[in-house]
Amino acid sequence: VLSSVNSAIVRIGEPQRLFEEVCRIAVDYGHFGMVWIGTYDPLTMDVTPLAEAGYEPGDAWALKKFSARPTMEDRDSIGQAIREKRAIAVNDLPRSPSATVFRRQKAIERGYRSVVALPLIVEGNVAGVFVLFSKEANAFTAEEVALLSELTGNISFALENISRRERIAYLVQYDTLTGLPNQSLFMERLEQEMRARGGEAAGALALVDLQRFRAINEELGHQGGIEILAQVAQRLAGALSGTERLA
Repeated sequence: VLSSVNSAIVRIGEPQRLFEEVCRIAVDYGHFGMVWIGTYDPLTMDVTPLAEAGYEPGDAWALKKFSARPTMEDRDSIGQAIREKRAIAVNDLPRSPSATVFRRQKAIERGYRSVVALPLIVEGNVAGVFVLFSKEANAFTAEEVALLSELTGNISFALENISRRERIAYLVQYDTLTGLPNQSLFMERLEQEMRARGGEAAGALALVDLQRFRAINEELGHQGGIEILAQVAQRLAGALSGTERLA
């Protein structure tokens, strides 16, 4: 499983496809009964499952968003793994405190006896969770959890690299102050637009300058100037119909 996942990490540079492949590998090669991977939002503490394998057709409940808050409705290991940033294994599901949680009830009904939740940690923060079920009681020993933690660490490393590549690509083409395309991307799009028109239709290019902007910077400071630019960008974007190119 480790070897196959590492191979997938090298080949796949998109999180959703990577999650789907990891789940498939865990079921096909690892023989886990059900597995899923989801993302975690630290602001809302919501977990959103994005990929799964081993579930039955019609299991819509398996991919429903749920909360990782420490409430009576969520006593399972998933919330605990996220909050404590460590792998949490439950090796006797029917006797665990989470046996009455709906998702766990469904797993127990299908004969599952063990589950492990492993957080995906990117740049020190929990970005998601990887959950695996087994029909064997006491399936997730310390050695098994250590191997799965290594696997999860590799996935986390891949997500970190994908995020960095996306950030670099963004910085190359967009202005960080306004969020608008920069001059380089604008010129590329302008050239595409001109080629598409083929000289058949007229177009217009408007250059907008802010008068007394140096005085604004001196009066309000650098941060004030940045906020002015951001507001102007938002107002221009809101005033356009959507067919124009703003940069």
